Amino acid sequence: NPRTNSAKDQTTIEVKRIDEDSIFVKYFFCRDDDPIIDGSQFGNDLRWEDGTTEPVFTVPETGTYYLESRSACKTTVIVFNVTIANCPYNIKMDLSIDPDTLFPCSTTEYYFVIDNDTGNEYSDIEFLDTLPEGFQFRELLKNPYGGDLDEDNGNSIIHIRDMTIPDGIDTIIALVEIGDIDPDTFPNRAVIKNFPSDLGRFRVSDNPETQGHDDTDVIVLGVSSDSSFVDLILCRGERMILDGSPYGNSFEWFNGSNESEVEIDEIGIYELKVFSGCEIAYVFFQIEEGDEIRVEFETNITEIHLGDSLQLFPMIYSENAVTNFLWYDPQDSTIQCTDCLNPFIRPFFDNVYTIYVDNEVCRDSASFVVNVDKTRKLYVPNIFDPKLYDENGRFYLQSPDYGIVRELVVLDRWGTVMFETYNFDIQTNDVYWDGYSGNYKAPQGVYVWKARIEFLDGVQEVFYGNITLLR
Repeated sequence: NPRTNSAKDQTTIEVKRIDEDSIFVKYFFCRDDDPIIDGSQFGNDLRWEDGTTEPVFTVPETGTYYLESRSACKTTVIVFNVTIANCPYNIKMDLSIDPDTLFPCSTTEYYFVIDNDTGNEYSDIEFLDTLPEGFQFRELLKNPYGGDLDEDNGNSIIHIRDMTIPDGIDTIIALVEIGDIDPDTFPNRAVIKNFPSDLGRFRVSDNPETQGHDDTDVIVLGVSSDSSFVDLILCRGERMILDGSPYGNSFEWFNGSNESEVEIDEIGIYELKVFSGCEIAYVFFQIEEGDEIRVEFETNITEIHLGDSLQLFPMIYSENAVTNFLWYDPQDSTIQCTDCLNPFIRPFFDNVYTIYVDNEVCRDSASFVVNVDKTRKLYVPNIFDPKLYDENGRFYLQSPDYGIVRELVVLDRWGTVMFETYNFDIQTNDVYWDGYSGNYKAPQGVYVWKARIEFLDGVQEVFYGNITLLR
């Protein structure tokens, strides 16, 4: 065989045999591809439907194309089903229901939005939606896709055959009636099918208001029987709003009110007559008293000096075990802890501390007012004699208030600085003037002092005075 590398080997003949009368082949092309199909694998004597005999054929559009493969024994027809679409291609169906929250014996509209983004038109498409039990299909308000509405399945199924879906977006609108059913949430999902297998044979509807691909829900409100009973707890001293909106939209309360809500402050049974839905229904709100809990202080106001601490002692009375208590401090950092019963507090400004308690049924709160006395108490001598070896032999500042002396200066009558020091705790007694100016004794006389002090709340104040030095 001169076509092979080995010398003096055999030359072979490959015989292909096609036993089928018809062969079906599927192709999918993106619009930017070269839509060429190759029939060479099906024989040597080929003829396309347009009469050409080359093995390859350029497909002009989506459709079905035929190739005859002939031999002395038989003729085989190869059927090519070709899809040409935009890439990425997409066909989807969204379902919105308006209104999606309603009462029995009322109607709503289903909006099936079909978005065909392939660039192709598809025929023989089938639409199917099986409605939840108790829902009934009434009529198609809009159907731009034509087809035949199947009326043999009753009113529980919306079934349309032979629809044609062109490229683009449009909407099927169906009117649906909600029957005499109990309140609940009812999911719904429809399907369109019979697309080319390359695109996926079907599409199910999706709720466009959610992130995931899921059903579209209908919420049916109302009462599950002619008479319903609602048990509620009212804590002593509190008020409660009774809300009838989950049961209807047309009301008559025990007091004649037609509003959706009424306010009560006593235990008892309160009747609501609901006219929404299929027939009149009654809702009875049974209000019972909850386990009492009460918190208070022996006195709820006090005054402390800036820098002092105080421990709080609330008194709690409860018919049931206290399950939780929590303090609230508006200044955020002046209370020892927020979840202990008797915390210490140290406020820098006037403050109100509130404790909240509950016993899993009822709750109460009480407030404690603290006024902070910010009177600056400063004690300064007006005379001292350095010859004395006690407190009277030195000049220094004293105060029960915490503070930092940012500056202390002593001057003579001509303004000469005799002594100065900075940044020391006012409550220490080891920073003082001993009557010396440098290494020299200051002469006897009257001197002026100035002190700039920063107190616990961050406020700085300046104080002045005279001091008499004896010799």
